[in-house]
Amino acid sequence: MPKKLFNRKNEISLPVKTILSFILSTLFGTVSSLLISLLLSFILSNSAEISDYTFVYLIFSFIIGGFVCGFSGSSMLHFKGLVSGLMCCVPYTIVMYILMFIFSNGKLNASSLLSVLVIVVSSSIGGITNANIKRRK
Repeated sequence: MPKKLFNRKNEISLPVKTILSFILSTLFGTVSSLLISLLLSFILSNSAEISDYTFVYLIFSFIIGGFVCGFSGSSMLHFKGLVSGLMCCVPYTIVMYILMFIFSNGKLNASSLLSVLVIVVSSSIGGITNANIKRRK
């Protein structure tokens, strides 16, 4: 028999709440990364030297997306910042790998490994930052 999604007080139970927070934080991180990528692509379209800065802008968008993913995941989970940031970066990394695989026509190279490292570090920094913010009472 499946577990109930709601307990007696109509609150979402812990495993479902954790899964929902993973999904929402991944969504926030992906959307922010794609918006930064879109903004930077407009900057690149007006530039003459496209090939020199493309990789830097891509890594910058991964940093922003990973930070937002870790920050939002840590705020939703109310758990240790480093652990929640690292847990929330796993689905974000999978989504970004799928997008990179689609847009690169099935070819991944060493830069994709660097992007994983950047995503993990920035997501954990986002989780730690959210855990160390002082809340008002």
